[in-house]
Amino acid sequence: GRIVVAIATAAAVTFVLGFEDVDSEEEPAMIDSNSYAADDTLDVVAIADGSMIDITKVNDETFAQKMLGDGVAFDLADGIVGSPGDGMVTMLADTGHAFAVSRKDGVQFLVHIGIDTVQMSGKGFKLLVKEGQHVKAGQPVV
Repeated sequence: GRIVVAIATAAAVTFVLGFEDVDSEEEPAMIDSNSYAADDTLDVVAIADGSMIDITKVNDETFAQKMLGDGVAFDLADGIVGSPGDGMVTMLADTGHAFAVSRKDGVQFLVHIGIDTVQMSGKGFKLLVKEGQHVKAGQPVV
């Protein structure tokens, strides 16, 4: 079977499931730039081997309508999904179906693996990093 991975990029990503509502009056939390490596680049790389798909063609309206930001999707050739860029893992779903990486310039990448995969409760996913860990572009995450 095919697995489609969607990646959305935005200056700020809003996570809908599994997170508390934040008072809109509060300032967004700033990421400590000292936690990034000096040699971090702003390059963006493919997160997986496979075919890139127009995100508007994904069978998930949240991504197809770009509600979480613009992005692309991939039809995976294997089961490895890596980081799209150098940065810090700022969100890692316990189920392994989604993660976010924040670059030192404030750009955040949200990577979501599969359609309705949250219902799998982690079955079939192996987390290779921890939240708060620094990763390099292309480094395997799930």
